[in-house]
Amino acid sequence: MAAATASVGLEEYALKLAALVDADSLKRIGMAGGMAAKDAALTAIVETLGPDRAMSNFRSGRVKLTAGFDVLPSGTQLRVNHRPGGLWSLADEGRHSSGAIYPRNGENRNRKARALKRGDALSRRAVMTPRGPRALSHFGPSRGSATFRKAAARERAAVPKAAHEALQAELLAFVRR
Repeated sequence: MAAATASVGLEEYALKLAALVDADSLKRIGMAGGMAAKDAALTAIVETLGPDRAMSNFRSGRVKLTAGFDVLPSGTQLRVNHRPGGLWSLADEGRHSSGAIYPRNGENRNRKARALKRGDALSRRAVMTPRGPRALSHFGPSRGSATFRKAAARERAAVPKAAHEALQAELLAFVRR
């Protein structure tokens, strides 16, 4: 409930701000807020995962978590993008169960993976790994690090501060004209 209240307060502030400054100044203020949100999200990732911001033990190797932002066409709203979303969720909440990963059939290579039953002929076929053939793999539970929640809290604090500082810079430039 507190997040909704803060959002409404920022939206009202943005609408009042839009009435005071021109479109270019509003865009610069939005960019400053977006950069602050991105920096806050990346800082939260670095605290949790380390300076490379990557999660390991995935099929495709190490996968980096990133963040970006979009200033919406109105100029008064900002959308922060946490990419890839599923890995942000995994870093935030962890993996609560474990299970087996069975090899896929060659004809299903371009489709989504399906879990094969233990008695299935395909599940007994070995997969070649760098360490030798393996019939199946397992994934285990992992604890969450509240990464997304930490990033959101940092963003809620950083965006208004950066927008306020950018507004002060715009007003100072306006006064000096």
